Amino acid sequence: MTIAFWKLPSCDPLFMKFFDHWYKEPDRQRKVFKGTRPDAQAFTNPGIHAQDASPLRAEGQQAANKQIATMIDAVKADFPTYLEVTGDPSIDWIHAFDSYYNEKRIKALIKESDPKDFSNLYFVSCCEFGALIGHVFTQYRDGLEWLPDWPYWESGILDTNAGVRIHVFHWAIKKLSSYGVDDGYRAKFLATINLIDRGWRPG
Repeated sequence: MTIAFWKLPSCDPLFMKFFDHWYKEPDRQRKVFKGTRPDAQAFTNPGIHAQDASPLRAEGQQAANKQIATMIDAVKADFPTYLEVTGDPSIDWIHAFDSYYNEKRIKALIKESDPKDFSNLYFVSCCEFGALIGHVFTQYRDGLEWLPDWPYWESGILDTNAGVRIHVFHWAIKKLSSYGVDDGYRAKFLATINLIDRGWRPG
């Protein structure tokens, strides 16, 4: 059977296959969801900055922020090698990645990725795309800050004005699955910005 005929898995089985086993036990115990998180959740009271809302101490925040910065540097180096992107990372880069990874390419990505290898392409692609989405959020509006967590892909974007946490790395896993392959991530990003501007606070 070729990759053209097997069904593209949904996000939660892919999370369990490629991400779950990399958690250390203390971090696993802090997890609320077995699979992927919701796109966004009310997280803290409005007006609290990310460094104060983070569950990590200062050294843990530094480690998470350093890893996120490394992933953003990887995006800048990797994406122009296979996508038609120029300039600084932007919403156009999100759209380029989203357009490139159709169902056929996602299936190929999964097939060639060994979940036991921390550098496998599925895992890395999810982490790079999540870092990109988060980076663009921080560039788009004041009050959107990286909320460091550990492992670093549990980090998200905190809308400090509303106290809402956006789970950008989980957005990326959903994109590279049957759940979100056709969602249209430029439209999804802009719809979220519109909600932010309206002072949303999901349940």
